[in-house]
Amino acid sequence: MQIQRPSLQKTLNQLQLNTFYEKPIARVSMSLILTILGVSFFALAAIRPTLQTMAGLIKQIDEKKILDEKLALKINALTLAQKELLAKEQRAAVLDDAIPQTAMFSQLLTALEKLASEQNISINSLNTTTIPIERAPDPTGKQALNVESVPFTMVVTGTYNELFNYLQAMQNLRRLIVVDKVVISPPSKEQKDKLNMGIAARAFDYTNQVAKKPAAQIK
Repeated sequence: MQIQRPSLQKTLNQLQLNTFYEKPIARVSMSLILTILGVSFFALAAIRPTLQTMAGLIKQIDEKKILDEKLALKINALTLAQKELLAKEQRAAVLDDAIPQTAMFSQLLTALEKLASEQNISINSLNTTTIPIERAPDPTGKQALNVESVPFTMVVTGTYNELFNYLQAMQNLRRLIVVDKVVISPPSKEQKDKLNMGIAARAFDYTNQVAKKPAAQIK
């Protein structure tokens, strides 16, 4: 078997490389490259947890931005709902005054007497067949409520204009009152400019009037 010998050119190239690597600058270059590679490797290994933490924080920030947008939408919806609730509460307050959940009979009498005083008329009598017992409203709101009427009659004395204004004022009360009958009688000999007016009317409430007091007459 014939052995191939390296050519003269290859031999010269190898000698030049050996001479280059024997110089200090070549040794420093190799050491520097290895050092840079080592530092880069350890630096990447060291900052990898930091990079992972940063990536997690960025993800959390994006998720919280989405959550903030959803919360903003919910806040806007709650604001609109609160405005609607306030409007409905005001309407509900008017309805509660018109037809209260308790009889509030004494307050009704006070309102009628106040109107009579304002219109300068006198109440001769006020009668009711039954006086409803005041009951507290059901706090749970589960009890069925039925509208019940509180009928009453009254006789008042005044001039025609005073009596007319009194009827108008009764109709304008926040408490709902339905006037079923009005009877006007001639004036007496002592009061020629006065008239007697009998009124049959009804007020309403949501109280379940199971038990009622006996009939009463107020003069």
